[in-house]
Amino acid sequence: MGKFYLGHLCYNGSNYYGWQKQKDQLTIQEQIYTSIRSIYEFGRIDVKATSRTDRGVHSFGQVVKMLIPRKEDAEVMRGLLNDSLPKDLYFSDLIRINPSFRVTHLAQTKEYLYFFSPKKKDISFVGHINEGLSIDINKMNMACRLFIGFHDFNLFQYRSDVGGDKKREILECHILPANEVFKSNQFFDEDVLCLKIKGKGFLKQMVRIIFGTLVKFGLGEIST
Repeated sequence: MGKFYLGHLCYNGSNYYGWQKQKDQLTIQEQIYTSIRSIYEFGRIDVKATSRTDRGVHSFGQVVKMLIPRKEDAEVMRGLLNDSLPKDLYFSDLIRINPSFRVTHLAQTKEYLYFFSPKKKDISFVGHINEGLSIDINKMNMACRLFIGFHDFNLFQYRSDVGGDKKREILECHILPANEVFKSNQFFDEDVLCLKIKGKGFLKQMVRIIFGTLVKFGLGEIST
């Protein structure tokens, strides 16, 4: 009989068309399924995640629930999975869980980090704002405060398939130096910044659209 597992998945999304399985496209969900099938030829497999990240988005800790065909010690299973997965996907931990755990409904908060710089960087996950443009980070941070709270984000989504209202609660939204995000490791140059946004849920491409709007504030193209 199979067993349910829950783990935190780290991944570089550059080579994938997002999380969710798509026809004729390589996705992270499909890659995990394929890797489990390479370990166990027979038996039911299921793979779900707390969030469906878009194409090219990376993760430090995507929460993934899996039904795997065989019951195995969690740490042994983690080793089997990591050995079978490509090097750009890695489970940092894994535990066995009750089948009733609903990974898509029980998440209390979600957090996104959007790294950017006015100078072009040879880092795949750092966005580039064209050099020569004068962008006011203080104005961007002032605008960040407008998103905090419970609001209707219908205008900050892209062809979302989510039914019902589009109201979401944002708990934290601000821009800070990227090195303050990873204080123990001075990985970034001083000119790399980070939009840190935390909420109880997000719509499709909502963070990207919020960031684009903040850039317009910083460039003086729009105002409050």
